[in-house]
Amino acid sequence: MAGTSRWLAMALSYGSAVKSDLAIVLFLALSAAMLPVMSHAHEKNKAHCSIDVLFENDDDGVATYFALRLQYKNQSRRNIEAVSVLVRDAAGKVIRNSDAICGHGDEGIEAGDTGQCEKILQVITGRMSNRIGHDVWVRMIDDQRQQIGLADRCEILGVRYKNE
Repeated sequence: MAGTSRWLAMALSYGSAVKSDLAIVLFLALSAAMLPVMSHAHEKNKAHCSIDVLFENDDDGVATYFALRLQYKNQSRRNIEAVSVLVRDAAGKVIRNSDAICGHGDEGIEAGDTGQCEKILQVITGRMSNRIGHDVWVRMIDDQRQQIGLADRCEILGVRYKNE
């Protein structure tokens, strides 16, 4: 820092031509420093999301759930109950649209907080998996993972506020 102060003092002592050059250099340096902040400005309504495959025992066997999950920051002054999203792959192509319920139970996400929003997109029940057999069940899971498991980003289109 001391080296920078000496350089600045020396530059200012060389006259007005140097002062205008210094102003240009400072402007360019500040602009370059702001680029990372400005480049993410379009990311305001986007969040990383994924579609997870979950397994659970039900009354008839193993049920398979495909769950959309994302973290969302509530920047409003009201509690958010759900969000409406476009699910995109890594290339930016829309692969699905959905809504997602936020928070645990019916609490939502409080103003200023960050919380998980999720939605079960598809269920293969234990009864269905028993009827179709193990090999077909595994192929169905693989097929669905290839179709909707490519989720990378969710674009938040809107929110549903909680009625209090």
